Amino acid sequence: MPNFISKECKIDRNINILNLHWGFIPGGISKYAGIINKVSSRTGIYMENICIISENWFIDHKTADNINMKYVYIVSRFDFSWIGKVRKIIKNKKPDLILTYGFNGNFVAVVTSLGLGVDIISSWHGKYKGTSLIQRVCSPFVNLLSNFLLIFFVKKIVTVSDYSKKVLIKCFVSKNKIKRIYNGIPPLSDSCFTNNIKLKKQKKILVGTVCRLDSTKNLPAFLKAARIVLNKNPDIGFIIWGDGPLKNDLKKLTKKLKISDSVRFMGYEPNIDENLPLLDIFVLPSVFENFSIALLEAMRAGISIIATSVGGNPEAVFHNKHALLVLPKNPEVLSKAILMLVENRNVRLKIAKSAKKRFKELFTEDKMLLETEKWLISCTRNNT
Repeated sequence: MPNFISKECKIDRNINILNLHWGFIPGGISKYAGIINKVSSRTGIYMENICIISENWFIDHKTADNINMKYVYIVSRFDFSWIGKVRKIIKNKKPDLILTYGFNGNFVAVVTSLGLGVDIISSWHGKYKGTSLIQRVCSPFVNLLSNFLLIFFVKKIVTVSDYSKKVLIKCFVSKNKIKRIYNGIPPLSDSCFTNNIKLKKQKKILVGTVCRLDSTKNLPAFLKAARIVLNKNPDIGFIIWGDGPLKNDLKKLTKKLKISDSVRFMGYEPNIDENLPLLDIFVLPSVFENFSIALLEAMRAGISIIATSVGGNPEAVFHNKHALLVLPKNPEVLSKAILMLVENRNVRLKIAKSAKKRFKELFTEDKMLLETEKWLISCTRNNT
């Protein structure tokens, strides 16, 4: 068991934390979980990870392997055998805290820990927003139940932005329960730019995004903006990294807009750090964000950024200083922002440099982990 105590955080005993996940799809939450688990190598806080999953579910294997994920397999979402299996794990491990990720994690923790005397703490990444029709219909019920669990069963909550904290308070969650800790990511490795150099050689300017291909990311607006941009400057390339339920629909839209020759769908990329710096302009066209890790990755890479002015984005970057912030669902406005950066190299480089500086000051992995250590220790001390 590790017992490395960071100089800033002093504890007199090891703290055991059981992280509970329901599924582990690639995206911001899986990246967040991967970073949080690095606390184990810095302090006397020891983390174990349990994930309930079905064999046919798509998961972030790279991150899961890095945090030594243990799996509880189920046949389908309607297989409730996980209740007894996870409850047995909690009894055997006797953790000091159970840390959950999202609504499903909270539900699993509450159901399986009843009567066992273990406090539940939660990382909250925003309201549930379904992608399919049935999920959207169920969303209000899911969020109502989520609020109930957070109010009555979860001891402490960490959010990734002040925006998220305000949302929780409006949902009647006590502000005394909530701690805001911004996302942080590690510095770029020296291996960046070693792969896919051919992508850069094909076009003078590359514009791209990294995200899960679902409705919240509003990629149709990105593609429609690309059509407008290409009408005025055909010597620009567009790249989309990621996978998701809307992949086929987006490819069909690309063909309909007649921009297939200029837009490349690269699929899910586990080594995005090595590819993202190839872009000249990063676009985050989302209609909803709590605090985007992809946005931080673009800041770290020193790329000029265009993002929508939603959720926690205006906390991460300021308009005309670290990025251009635009209204969501507006391809015309987005295309004007892209063309402005394409045509003004000095502006493009200036905001990219400013964003990178802001990243180093506020959003590093070390800063996030130190604040998380202090928060976890405070959650445990309240038990003694």
